[in-house]
Amino acid sequence: MNIPLRQKLFIISIFTFAITFVILFSFSLITVHAQESPVSAVFFTQKLKIGMKGVEVIKLQEFLKQFPDIYPDGLIDGSFGLLTKNAVKLFQKKVSIVIDGVVGPITRGKLNELLIDRATDPFTTDNAGVNPGLPTRLKIPNLSTDAVVEYVGLTTLGAMDVPQGLDNVAWFNLGSQPGEVGSAVISGHSGYKDNKPAVFDDLYKLAEGDKVYIEDDKGAIVTFVVREIKSYDRNANAADVFSSNDGLAHLNLITCTGDWNAIAKTHSDRLVVFTDRVY
Repeated sequence: MNIPLRQKLFIISIFTFAITFVILFSFSLITVHAQESPVSAVFFTQKLKIGMKGVEVIKLQEFLKQFPDIYPDGLIDGSFGLLTKNAVKLFQKKVSIVIDGVVGPITRGKLNELLIDRATDPFTTDNAGVNPGLPTRLKIPNLSTDAVVEYVGLTTLGAMDVPQGLDNVAWFNLGSQPGEVGSAVISGHSGYKDNKPAVFDDLYKLAEGDKVYIEDDKGAIVTFVVREIKSYDRNANAADVFSSNDGLAHLNLITCTGDWNAIAKTHSDRLVVFTDRVY
């Protein structure tokens, strides 16, 4: 059967459009999936105390219900009442922190650490001798941080580049990979103009012994612990941030701090959190 040329071209255009739509739709799904995290959906971010109601309270009650010795009643009603307060107190006692029945920063950090530990598949957790994958998310329980990792190199001036998003962090991909021997470096914004919230606004609140986690593209979690926090003048020699020779794996987090220099359009200092990998 002979089909007129105009009709053939119409059929071809419809077919091409359909194929293009399928490809673009599939790519959008892959992109969204790559940024999702099973842990981020349940991270605790708010201060919770008696009298409060809402989704965050429901998440807290669902978590506590997993421990019958802590929350034997197991009531999930979204209302922070005496039963929930008592369960929080028992949790605080169990993890050896101040017992006040309030989910403040310290309690929230402990909850978030346990969320990561319980969400991690022991068969995918990265172990010594196994090469880590590319970083996809940075998680800091004590700061309720769960950020997408961008990859950056050097600017035209030879400095480490910064993430495009205020909520994202950036891994310096010309250096070590997080979890590998050497010093991997991740940067993030803080103290942004117009008081816009940024991912590392509270980085200074970290302390020695706090945990930092990297989730990689294999679904594995690599754990680091804070060793030291230092401030550098922005023009100082910071070679120790980007390199190490002790044969161990480190992850160093960096952000701006200090006074704003309107001429240089940057802050005067750099805050660096040095962490060591936990095996």
